[in-house]
Amino acid sequence: MNVQLDTTVNTKLQQEIQERMVDKNLSVAGLEKKAGLRMSAVRNILRGQSKRPSAEILQAIARTLECSITDLIGEEQAKVDSPSIANNKSIRFNNPQLLANATEMVTKLLSSRQHNLTLQQVLHLVEQIYSYSAQNSQSNDIDTKFANWVVEQAV
Repeated sequence: MNVQLDTTVNTKLQQEIQERMVDKNLSVAGLEKKAGLRMSAVRNILRGQSKRPSAEILQAIARTLECSITDLIGEEQAKVDSPSIANNKSIRFNNPQLLANATEMVTKLLSSRQHNLTLQQVLHLVEQIYSYSAQNSQSNDIDTKFANWVVEQAV
C-alpha cells in the first residue's frame, strides 16, 4: 500500500498523524481500524472537522502510531516506549496526590483564562489529565504540555 502525505494538513496534530501514518504505511481507514476507533474519527481530525478530539481518541491513535499524545500535539522530545492509555475507564483511583495535582493544574490553568465551563466539564478535564498522567508518569508529576493542550481545547 502506498500512503501519500496530504500537504494541505495544517495543524501540528494533523501533520504528526499524517507523517506517522506514512511512516507506518497506514491508511486513514487502517489507522481507525487498528486503533479500534469508529470510522471517520481520524478522518475528521485530518480534515479539521474535529477540532477537539477526546483524550481517549488521541490515546488510541498514539498507541497505534507508537508514540505519546504529547508527541502528536507538539512536544519535541522523543518518548520511546512511552505507555499510553488504552481506555480511561480502566484507570483506577489509587493516587490521591496525583488527583490533587491534576485538580490544582486545571484550576491554575482556568484561572488565567476566560471560560464558561460547567462543573462537569471542569471535572472531565481533571479526569483526562489524571488518567493520562497515571499512565505516563512514575511519579505524581502532571504533563504540563498535555494539561495546557487539553484545557486550551476546552475553552
